[in-house]
Formats: sequence, structure tokens, C-alpha cells
Amino acid sequence: MKRRNFILAGGTIGLSAVAGCTGSDGQGDGGTTTDAPTTEVPTTTPSETETTSESQETSTGGGRTETTTDEETTTTADGNDGTPTDEGTETTTEGGGADVTFGTLYSMPTNYRFEAEYSDPGGDASGTMRGRYHGSDYYQRIEPDSAEEVFEIYHVDDDDYVVINETQCFVNPGPAAKPDSGTDSDAEEYGSKPDANLRPSGTTTIDGETVYVFEVTGEDVEGKWFLYVSASTGYLRRVETDNVTIDFYDWGDVDPISVPDQCEG
Repeated sequence: MKRRNFILAGGTIGLSAVAGCTGSDGQGDGGTTTDAPTTEVPTTTPSETETTSESQETSTGGGRTETTTDEETTTTADGNDGTPTDEGTETTTEGGGADVTFGTLYSMPTNYRFEAEYSDPGGDASGTMRGRYHGSDYYQRIEPDSAEEVFEIYHVDDDDYVVINETQCFVNPGPAAKPDSGTDSDAEEYGSKPDANLRPSGTTTIDGETVYVFEVTGEDVEGKWFLYVSASTGYLRRVETDNVTIDFYDWGDVDPISVPDQCEG
């Protein structure tokens, strides 16, 4: 599996993970299973909390204070939850800066958060995802609309941990047991596609921030991608494809990823 593989196909997640991970002997395909006491799944809304299973951590930066216990809550100075929204998005203005190219503008740190909404072009799968990246480690929480299971994937120090419904853990499960749609969420993957001399097709704003819009096509791009890059920082702010919209934020202000509690011991 690629270093940062984005799980999009909700149907695939439900079938492969459950079929490969929930056998009667509790063993995944080639992996180690740890059963933890069932815990109550917290109720969350996009405007209130982002739930993970990590230990207590506190960090501040960029006008945002983040306190993490078993629930990870992000708030901003204006009192909202820091979740990217479409509010304040203006109509795209034709034409970009005369001297702006993707190669001279784009810059992306390896630490950031993301939130995504995905749908299968065939209409068979949809759902939401969120998570964060810290260097080569990452955390993803996948909530398919068509399945009752909630999947959390941790990649820490080259080891993989899959937690289902916040209670059952599989350590380094085999390919048949690990959900995988083969679609990347890595911001670096999207940022590697445009030609360095590609010029923006226009500008718009997202949450009051001016961004350049780059339209990306090519043999290694399915359909057309729209990349929204911050005019002030060069960071990738949003990606839109035929089946997914991903927002990136909290660049450089992300806590390290640790092994989930369910997988300890």
C-alpha cells in the first residue's frame, strides 16, 4: 500500500474489512487481533468534535487551541470548530495573476489535517472521512453512509493498526483484511500532478482566504481536478475531483500520531 492511501469506496470498506477481520477466531488476515472492552461511541457533529482514540495532548498555534483526551476538539478564536466550510466562498474570478504559476506558488508542509466527502460515481458508496498527517505517520477515520461500522486507520512507525467501531483492533492486517480503494488522500500526491508552468484559471475565496484555482488534466488524472491554492502561503487548501472534495487545514500545527489505546498491550 502506498504510504498514504485514502479509503473512499464505502462498499469496499464494509466488505473487505468485515470479511477479513471478523472471523470467529478474531484473527485478521496475517495480522494480530486485540480485543478491548467495548466503549461507548461518542456522538459527534462536524461543528463540535473530532473523535480519535489517542492519549491526552494539548497544543496551540495559528489562533487555535486544541485539547485532546479521548476526544479531540479543535476550536478557533472566533468560537467555531475550525472545520472548513463553504461559507464565504465567492464566485471564481476569471484569470489569475500574470506572473503566477503552480511551480512558483505551491508549497506544502507534511503536517496537516483534512476532511473529505466522497461518493462513488456509480452511486454505490458515499461517506465522510477526516484525519491528519504528521510526517510519514497518519490517522484516518472513515464513516461510510452505507455501513454501520466506523473504521479508524493508524500508520505509526511503519506499522498499521485498524480499529473497528472503536473496540476491536487489528495490528498489521494482511491486504485482504485492510480496507483499500487505491485512491490517495495525500496532499503531496495531488500537488505532484500539475505542470510547474501551469497558470491559474482564476481566483476565488474559501472562508475569506484568497486562493488560486488550477484546473488539472492529463493521462494520469481521471477527469478534471480543481486545486485551490492559498495565494498567501502556497498551501493546498482544497481539491475537487469527480468523486471527492477534500479540505486541508492546520498546516504545520498537528500533534504526532500514536498507537491507539485499543491496540496497546
